[in-house]
Amino acid sequence: MHAIRSLAILSVAVLSGALPVGCGSGDDTNGLILAPKDFPEATEYLLFPDARGLGRSLVETLETMVFQPPECKAPRQEEAQLMLESDVTIAEAKTPASTYYATILVERSAITPSLIEEMYLGTCSSAVAIRTINGQPAESSAYELTQTTGPDGISADHVLVIEQTATTTSMFPQDTSPPQMLYSRTGYAWIGPYFVILEQSGAELPPELRAEFDHLFRIAIAKVPQ
Repeated sequence: MHAIRSLAILSVAVLSGALPVGCGSGDDTNGLILAPKDFPEATEYLLFPDARGLGRSLVETLETMVFQPPECKAPRQEEAQLMLESDVTIAEAKTPASTYYATILVERSAITPSLIEEMYLGTCSSAVAIRTINGQPAESSAYELTQTTGPDGISADHVLVIEQTATTTSMFPQDTSPPQMLYSRTGYAWIGPYFVILEQSGAELPPELRAEFDHLFRIAIAKVPQ
């Protein structure tokens, strides 16, 4: 899974980092995030036992990143630190069609809609992030972000849905591999003291997958006490 956006998202390399996907049949710990039965049949599912460890990895990875425009780094660091200080539950799923999902619940979150908008919209809707190793550029990710409408039939204090296209290119002179494309769609919902995140990503996101995203986002929101 690709965790720039949120601890995912916790988006661990930041624009195209990888959270491992494994097979797992266990349900979520408190019934408040998407469970294996919510996804298409034969989906691989993994509940992460150490969400704080992922949070620390994201904070550390961001320290090695250089952003253009430069002001796009600070809100990401703020979000990562707030996630690290919160109670977070994270699971990841891979459907038989190789569509990836990250489902996240943050309790008593201090992350606001304005912070997410500062991270991904406005001047940061088109940006470049360069990951460094020992101070040397290693990987460049250029991304374009747009806001889209949320699904109908949901109840939340505030909802944001953001779509992203990321192009990641190695900066090592000896690496001649072509750039990699990653498409993602992330829904954010604030419901009382809860912050719900659902990320859908893949090498392709054909239009028909929007209906699957909307369906799962509705379920994720409905699981949280209103």
